[in-house]
Amino acid sequence: MCRRAPPFLNRRPDDKRWQRNSDMHEFARQRHPWLRGPREATFTAALDHYKALLGEARTSTPEVPDVNLDTGGTTAPGVYFMSDNVRAKLLEKLAEQDFAGVTPGIRANLLHFYSDPNAPYATKRDAKQWNKLQIDLKKLKEFAVPASAGQDLHTLD
Repeated sequence: MCRRAPPFLNRRPDDKRWQRNSDMHEFARQRHPWLRGPREATFTAALDHYKALLGEARTSTPEVPDVNLDTGGTTAPGVYFMSDNVRAKLLEKLAEQDFAGVTPGIRANLLHFYSDPNAPYATKRDAKQWNKLQIDLKKLKEFAVPASAGQDLHTLD
C-alpha cells in the first residue's frame, strides 16, 4: 500500500502556498493528537522561526544563532546529546581537512564549548570518540586562523 505524501511536501519553495503553514500545522495536529494547548503554541513558534530562517536563506546568507530551534534556548554541554554530537562531528571533519576554511568565529565557538573538561559531554560515553575529540581539540587550539580566512561567519555564535 502506497501512502500519499502530505500536501506541504509536494510544494516547491517558490510556490506562494509554501509560505503558509496551515497545511503543515494541520498535518501535525492530525498525526500527533497530543499537539494541542501549550504544546501547539510552542510548535507554532518553532515552525514560524524555522520558516523565517528559510525565507532569509532565500534572499541572503542567514545569521543562524547557536540555539536549539525546538526550545529557542542555548544548549550547554551535556544538555542535548545531539548538539554535543554535531559539534564533535564538525570538529572531526575540520581536523580531517586540516582546518581548511575554518573561520575565527567557528574556532572560538568550538573552543568555548569544549572549555570545561568536566562538563557532562555526551561524547564522553564513548572513550574512543572522546580521546579522538581531545586530539582534534588540541590541534584546533594550536591552529592559527590565517588572516585570509575571509568573512567571519557566525554560524555557531
